[in-house]
Amino acid sequence: MSLHLSQAKPSSTAYLVLGLTALKAPYCGGVIVPSLELAPIPVAVAASGEALVDVITGSTPPAAIPPAFSQVWVQYWIQDRASACGPDGLVGSNALLVEF
Repeated sequence: MSLHLSQAKPSSTAYLVLGLTALKAPYCGGVIVPSLELAPIPVAVAASGEALVDVITGSTPPAAIPPAFSQVWVQYWIQDRASACGPDGLVGSNALLVEF
């Protein structure tokens, strides 16, 4: 499975956040949906504003996901200096719940 990001700030850095549960915490004018048990994955955003991350092959969850969990929350957070959060501000994408 791939997670495609589009309409992000061109040539920026995005972070793919994965969580085993939903945190749903307000942050920078948005909401961080995934809980933060797993380290964010930095992703380069192309000049087109798109990024693609292959997360899962087949129906097997990534090794970072404990076997007892059959789902994971995913969301991109993109660096955008023009955001309301200051010079290192972040803007969140929609979140998805991925079930295995």
